[in-house]
Formats: sequence, structure tokens, C-alpha cells
Amino acid sequence: MKLTILIIGCGDIGVTLGQELLDEGHRVIGVRRQAKALEHTGIEPLALDLSTLEGADASALPQADYVIYTVSADRFEESAYQSAYPDGLKRVLSVMEQHEKPPRRIFFVSSTSVYGQQEGEVVNEESPTESTSFSGTLMCEAEQALLNHPLPGTVVRFGGIYGPGRDRLLRAGRRGEVAIHGDGPHYTNRIHRDDAAGSLRHLMNLDV
Repeated sequence: MKLTILIIGCGDIGVTLGQELLDEGHRVIGVRRQAKALEHTGIEPLALDLSTLEGADASALPQADYVIYTVSADRFEESAYQSAYPDGLKRVLSVMEQHEKPPRRIFFVSSTSVYGQQEGEVVNEESPTESTSFSGTLMCEAEQALLNHPLPGTVVRFGGIYGPGRDRLLRAGRRGEVAIHGDGPHYTNRIHRDDAAGSLRHLMNLDV
């Protein structure tokens, strides 16, 4: 069954996911401000600034069976996070709910920054989200906007994404610039870009 998937914020993870979905025979539309970056990927480009969706009707975004919201803030500032996550996602939800055939499910790529634990606790999906940072607080707000919305939604929390172009920690380790203090085991929260994309594809296929 050929599906139409709309990837909003189609960057590194989005392109990787989109190409996997294309290989499965689906139609993939990628939304980003500079859609030229999607040339030669096979993904249909749609240039769009999410701020223009304020009060927009259904024609502002194409109908899709699934929507993957994987937007990244363009800078680490509260205003940028507010715009990219709760505000942007709410605008997308407002548009998609107007379609005669709304999406079957919307996936929001969130972050483990929603957790506030800092003392080596074991953290899982049932751990309280008590972040004291603006980034984690705004991510939580976006998550709740989706989960409280009538359209079916799933939140996926990734942390420490690495892969091509995302190897700062690895390079620092090779240079001996990473210091580990104290005794006992030390953990780092990491997921490879390809595994992040594969997780989203797997969850979508479970829902089909």
C-alpha cells in the first residue's frame, strides 16, 4: 500500500527516513525553509516557513497519511525553541485537522531534555519529566500539545544523536579532551542517526 508521508523539518534524520520510505514505495514530501537542500534526494520538496501557518487553512499543507515533525531550532535560545516546537507544532496540527482526510498519526521527534534527572538515575518512558531548562520545558509543552490533540499522536524522545557530521564527542575523545571524573560506570546518552530514522519508520509501519 502506497502511503503519503509528510516530513516537516526534513533535515538529516528526515532525509534518511524519507529515503528509506521511498525505497518501500511510498510518496515522501519534505518541508523545510530552504527546500533546495532536498535536491537529488528523491523527496518532493516544499519550501515553507512554519510561522506563515498562523491562521492558515488546509491548503497550506498537503494531505498526508502520516506526518513526521522533526523540526530543529535554528539556535539555542528560548525564543527559537518556542517557535520551533510548541508554536510550530500547534500550527501544523491546526492545518492538518482541517483536511477532509486527516493524517492517521502524527509523530513528534522530541528530546530527552524533557528529563531533569542529573544524579545518575535510571531514566525510562515512565520517569517524571521535570526539566528546569527552557529547552526541556518547551519540549514538554509541545509533547502535551500533540498528546492532548484529537489527532492521534506519538512522541519519540531521542538524545545525543550522532552520525555523519555529528561526531564532536568522538573527535574530542580521540584527542584526549574528554575527562571522566570519579569511580564507577559512566554512561552517555547516544543514538545513531540511522537508528533514529529506523525507529520512526518502524513505529509508522506498526501503525499501518
